[in-house]
Amino acid sequence: MDNGFLLALTVGPVQEFIAAARRTRDLWLGSKLLSDICQATALSVHQQQGELIFPHPSIIAPPATPTPTNRAGAVANVILARLAGDADPAEVARVAKNAAYQCWRRYAEELMDDKHLAASVDPLLWQQQKDDVIECYSAWVPLDRSYADARARVMQLLLHGRKSCRNFMAASGVAGIPKSSLDGRRESVLVRHPSSLLKHNVAPSPQFPLADGEELDVVGVVKRAAKGYQAYPSVARVAADPWLRKLEALDPSRFAALNHECARLNDVKALNPVNKHPHYAYFPFDGTAVFPTRYESMAKEAGVSKDDFAALAALLNKITANNRGLGQPDPYLALIAADGDRLGQAIAQIDSVAIHREFSQALAGFALSVESLVHQHQGVCVYAGGDDVLAMVPVDKALACARALRDAFIAVTEPVGLATPLTLSVGVAIGHCMEPLEDLLNYARAAEKFAKVGYTDRDTTPGDRADKTRNGLAVSVHPRSGPGVKVREPWQDTANALDKRLNEWAGYFRNNLLPTKLPYDLKQLALAHGALSCAEALQADILLLLKRKQVEKTLRVDLVTKTASIRTTKDVLRLASEMLVAQKIADAKVLQPEPSAHTEV
Repeated sequence: MDNGFLLALTVGPVQEFIAAARRTRDLWLGSKLLSDICQATALSVHQQQGELIFPHPSIIAPPATPTPTNRAGAVANVILARLAGDADPAEVARVAKNAAYQCWRRYAEELMDDKHLAASVDPLLWQQQKDDVIECYSAWVPLDRSYADARARVMQLLLHGRKSCRNFMAASGVAGIPKSSLDGRRESVLVRHPSSLLKHNVAPSPQFPLADGEELDVVGVVKRAAKGYQAYPSVARVAADPWLRKLEALDPSRFAALNHECARLNDVKALNPVNKHPHYAYFPFDGTAVFPTRYESMAKEAGVSKDDFAALAALLNKITANNRGLGQPDPYLALIAADGDRLGQAIAQIDSVAIHREFSQALAGFALSVESLVHQHQGVCVYAGGDDVLAMVPVDKALACARALRDAFIAVTEPVGLATPLTLSVGVAIGHCMEPLEDLLNYARAAEKFAKVGYTDRDTTPGDRADKTRNGLAVSVHPRSGPGVKVREPWQDTANALDKRLNEWAGYFRNNLLPTKLPYDLKQLALAHGALSCAEALQADILLLLKRKQVEKTLRVDLVTKTASIRTTKDVLRLASEMLVAQKIADAKVLQPEPSAHTEV
């Protein structure tokens, strides 16, 4: 093999930039900020004549045609490059680390041009924390043996070891200053009230929204206000989307009136716009506008009277009273978390820089396509780094979006010709838009893990676990009261796939062809049978249950066919869980054909 070096760098902290978030803007901007820092680091290596292996060079260049929105984070936080034999790896790593620091400093220092914001932070704490955020570690090995061996050494032994032995700086906390509300890692940099160290003296504004008692460190302030205020779609806007599409289809005149009233509130700074997101152009306002219970807090945050929302509340009452079948807006949304399966094993089989770069190019193509795919399903992409995806999607579009992501991932990675074809596990978590964002993120990550790991041994019958890991779709529902419910199955390309079945069950419930109490009756049936029941008895009792529920005969025959695979009470319980998940999907489904601009993909 040619002489030279294999250089690896990691950039962080991932947890602080991405996971610590109270608002969707915190989540999105943190993801974009980390991606931009990683992009600057990779670009620095590239400009020093390093041959980028991961990420592929195509993803670190700005897009030729900028999109109306800022591209979601698409550069992962690991950089791998080959250096020439006469290069100095230590110097390349030093310059690349400096590029990471400078990118972060630009974000932070630009904020101080805003006089209101500059007056809101303690300059000493700000400066102290600003220089102690970025974590960038590097390791390199000579390419004096096979590429696979060199990569394993630099990634598994040296780089992981370097991170474990990272520099532990002396604590620099300040007694009596509250910690950040987002993660409690650092003290708040917000200025204190002269009479109390426990109260900050910052007036919230549309450009710097701040909840009562909320404290932010330097990273929190940057995520909340960097790059000028850009209203990022809230969880409420995503949750409201199915209802808004229904209203546009059922009552265009009142939908226009709703837009007009929201535009008036936007003019007086009482309602945030989301006009930089083209797929929301038909209703370019925050979704809290259709949830009257939120008006008081909205008025307080905007510094206006609740009476300003009286006309909007009256209009919503008229809309729901005069449109049969429309109902109240459902406050649930879906978070999608997806991750490639066994990528480590696949990469371990690559013994060529050229093939690894081809693989990186495929992942870059997937990452760059994710935002468009999510927009087609009326959602918003939080980040898409390599094989890792997080998005918020309306409930009625979630299953179609999950399958589209899975199909796109397979389509771009299959041509690489890896020994083991790659798959994508996707978790879909459906939760209430008033749940803390941290909880919603945890639901999504748990669903992704469930999609990968599958059911535990006690959830399965002997011999039923062999194909239940990885390459999965998992859907979970988390109501505000009562226990949650989840279902999971390996991806299939048949009419009986889990996502197809859930949509079919949702159609039955949406059209009142099945009683809403049926899944609970199925649970009771399973409990009555116990663990020793036989398949014939279970299927016979399900048929009797359907007759007792007066399910239409044609549909009853179809359902009996669908339940023919039931063998144990666990199968019955899973069927009940499928129906409960489908009921929540049915709550959001559009009743009539949608306008062509928003048709379901």
